[in-house]
Amino acid sequence: MLNPPRQSLAGPLLVCVILSFAPGLAPAAGSKGKSAPLKCDIMFASLGRQSTLTPRTELIASHLHMAFTTPKENLSWMQIAKMSKPDSGVLFGDIEFSVLQKINTLTNDKNLATSMTNKHKELTFKALDELKKKYSREVDIISYSDFKSARFAIVPKMNSKSLPPQLKEDLAKLFEDTGKEYSDFIRANGMNVDGGVETWFRGGIGLTADEANFATRMSRDMGQGNPLRDFENPEIRRNMAAYKQWAESMRRVDLGPDPSMAGLIEDGFIKDDVLDIVKKNPNHIEARARLKAKYGADLDEHQVERLYTYNMIIDHFSPGIHVAERKVASLEKADFGGLSADFSGLGAKNRGATARAIAKGRDLREAIALAREGEQEVTKNFEAETRAFKKIIDRYVASSVSSGDDFVGTASSRMSAATKRKLVNEVASLETPAAQRLSFISNGVQVEHRNLLAAHGEAIEKVLRQELEGRVPASKLRQVVFAIDMLGKSVGKGDVALITGEGAAADLSKVERLEIQKGFERAIKAFNKKTDRDVPNKNYVAR
Repeated sequence: MLNPPRQSLAGPLLVCVILSFAPGLAPAAGSKGKSAPLKCDIMFASLGRQSTLTPRTELIASHLHMAFTTPKENLSWMQIAKMSKPDSGVLFGDIEFSVLQKINTLTNDKNLATSMTNKHKELTFKALDELKKKYSREVDIISYSDFKSARFAIVPKMNSKSLPPQLKEDLAKLFEDTGKEYSDFIRANGMNVDGGVETWFRGGIGLTADEANFATRMSRDMGQGNPLRDFENPEIRRNMAAYKQWAESMRRVDLGPDPSMAGLIEDGFIKDDVLDIVKKNPNHIEARARLKAKYGADLDEHQVERLYTYNMIIDHFSPGIHVAERKVASLEKADFGGLSADFSGLGAKNRGATARAIAKGRDLREAIALAREGEQEVTKNFEAETRAFKKIIDRYVASSVSSGDDFVGTASSRMSAATKRKLVNEVASLETPAAQRLSFISNGVQVEHRNLLAAHGEAIEKVLRQELEGRVPASKLRQVVFAIDMLGKSVGKGDVALITGEGAAADLSKVERLEIQKGFERAIKAFNKKTDRDVPNKNYVAR
């Protein structure tokens, strides 16, 4: 039971439907959130925890599948957002899980991170419903929800000439009260994984959807607590204009002319992949080592710091991603096994497009508009790639779900090793083979182990690519798919096999193939040593 945490119990215990209405986690009356039906055969104790009912497992059980808006509601909001202009009279709000990627990395559990997000949304939309009642005669509030954000548009009704004067104060109080309730919940149940829960969620409002999003992003750098930020605040606009100038100064003066950066720059801009390495490696020493291994760039501490600063500025201008339907990519029903996939590089491409928008925009508003155009172009190309990938996978699985850059496929019968190799070779025929990070799980894996086991496979693939940087040419690695086959039946142990698919331009030598196998063995050992508070004693074995 959550809040307070349940005392540890000895031995395995069957956890039944009681999880769907665990105290402190059940959807509040009137909430749109829906909990998924649960089975009575989940033995959480077999994960190696003494407690059979942890706060983490309860939160996932009750919140993973919550839906707060329908696709129709999201589309309505998206249409209003697309047409929005500063003089349209509409007020937009944007509340995002600003450290989602960090929490994903720290917990190594996307389902837990999703459930944490949904807990905050549950509180937010419940409070928003009360606001709708208060102003029901004056405004319509159209809600939107996706994998990391809760957004809304407040539209004056036909008989109202303007928004209620008290509305912004009410929204500020809603954000503050929701944040406090959420922080208390997370701390009370031992899930404050980085110690900074008070600033996990950032909020902003603006006269367009993008202005609200940028106010949210600028909140990360502004002191005085974590209030709801208003884009109309002159300080925010001054800061963003200054950031635009700063980004261009760094690109033209600090980074571009530096001879040590030559291999990291293409057509006058820092390469997308370089920005991705910086984004995903908060440890400067690790990022520096990776840049040297992959590009041969021997950077000092100050040069690396400049890259981090430039990436931070670019991130502030990255527009929010809008999707009509948010699906949960889960292997819960994969009784006969299946696969998960993570499309890498999407964020890097968006940051690259944003950097170009900042350079091209003559002023702040034009840069914001161009950043949105760049995001739409990247999304269009990404969707074409995912359709091609899904077309291949659907020939091998009974069902599949795509959610953002996450993908799962559920098998209808046991997949043989030959079938998996055939699938991987087909994926290797795609235009960008390495963009797909694949992980297989076997038949007969207990339901509570499936998603985490697949996540471990994806994480091993990441480590493998890092192990190969500087040992196998990057041009060849971009033409190779690595699929990690998790052959064990439970998390933290079992054999792991590597399935390699080579694109037409890979042309790997015998020595390079041997290096890949050695790198795979090193990756398994490195991942076993990686700190994991939920599975502390991993013992995967490279087959």
